Amino acid sequence: MATSSKKIITPDQFVEQQDGRTVAVVAGSFDLLQPGNLKAVRTAALHADLVCVIVEPDESVSGHTGNGRPRHTVDERMECVAHLRDAALVIEGAPGSELFAQLAPYTFVHCKELRDADPCFEPAQAHADAVVEVGLVEGCSTEMILQSLRAGHTPISADIAPPVQAAEHARPLITVNGCFDILHIGHLRFLEQAAGQGRELVVLINDDESVRAYKGDKRPIFSLPLRSNALAMLETVAGVRPFSGDDPLELIKELRPEIHVKGGSYEADRVKQEKELVESWGGKLMTCEIVEGRSTSNTIEALMK
Repeated sequence: MATSSKKIITPDQFVEQQDGRTVAVVAGSFDLLQPGNLKAVRTAALHADLVCVIVEPDESVSGHTGNGRPRHTVDERMECVAHLRDAALVIEGAPGSELFAQLAPYTFVHCKELRDADPCFEPAQAHADAVVEVGLVEGCSTEMILQSLRAGHTPISADIAPPVQAAEHARPLITVNGCFDILHIGHLRFLEQAAGQGRELVVLINDDESVRAYKGDKRPIFSLPLRSNALAMLETVAGVRPFSGDDPLELIKELRPEIHVKGGSYEADRVKQEKELVESWGGKLMTCEIVEGRSTSNTIEALMK
């Protein structure tokens, strides 16, 4: 069983998994792994030993959002959250249930600007020992992101510093490269497979200009700092390094990975140079299967509908 899957539990398993440690709770739909809810999870990790993320079931999300949401099933949304390094436990729970009473005592972390629209706020606050408010990442609630997509106002930016990079990486080193614009279940499963090939996984990520040249004027959806920080929060990712231009050859040459991994959708002639470069020092190019029907383009299309 993947490490991420082991984090998904039922409420009845909570006490055993908690094992007397302090808990911080974050609750929401998690329809996207967007900067706002990532910030809440990161903040929660600073206030307790364990972060427990409550993911609303499908009927609850559709009841208070409308507009065809949620875009993904609760099982997919929980799986995505479980890939976050700071999310220790993931539970499905509706706002009107007795779940929050079962989890007490805990610290509740939420976005203060969105609490009026959050059906989890009142029940979660009522049973919390402490409440921590985080500020809104401007333009980065799910509804704000949808508005930016429809208006073509991309990339969405925020005042967030890129993650700090380690000077050295453990060996064998694995690399992958891509845009990683809106993280979805296809990305997360691919990265988990790639990370399983070695000690550390470093993601080589296209900068905004190279994404635009490759994908079109309306991409990327998220700016480079937002995309880099989202990747850095994943349990499978040890480092994130940006590159410009059409290919990551110079960065691959600098890092000298033992294995460079491509997703099943790559074009063989586009990666010929990457393959030859990695093999020049005894490394190898590998492939991992992708999740059919799961891509950033498909995610954007679904969001726009």
